[in-house]
Amino acid sequence: MFIEPQAPVVSKASRVIVLSAFTVMSAGSLGALTWSLFVPALISGTPPSTWNWGTLWLLGGGLVGIISWLGSGICRRFGTNLSPAGVSTLSLRGRLLLPWAEVHRVKVEGHEIYLYGQKVSAVINVFCYTEPNRVGSYVSSRLPHHVRG
Repeated sequence: MFIEPQAPVVSKASRVIVLSAFTVMSAGSLGALTWSLFVPALISGTPPSTWNWGTLWLLGGGLVGIISWLGSGICRRFGTNLSPAGVSTLSLRGRLLLPWAEVHRVKVEGHEIYLYGQKVSAVINVFCYTEPNRVGSYVSSRLPHHVRG
């Protein structure tokens, strides 16, 4: 009787640590920007002497955009799940499934495994899992034979 190997699981401790650090960093950056630039400008009614309202709002919007982009990348990495059916990943369109049979290309860079399908691609960061050493062998065992080669 063949026993199906258990799929690697995302580490809850790593998820909490990374998301907490990201939250503190983001709140600190936005708080410092707000306290040092926006609050004085709103109280006085004029932006700092070398700034105008456009550059002030552009800086704030740019910082929010960068933080959002970084946050979405972190959430996607820790939101990727492996199962016998395939790789499930988060996106702006919701959760997407890349079935193992549809993987047509694999790329490994450092500690990340990139899987490409026709419509869906997924990034697996092995350090997001409780047993990083098992992730590569689990993924390899699930890939179609023409991709493993």
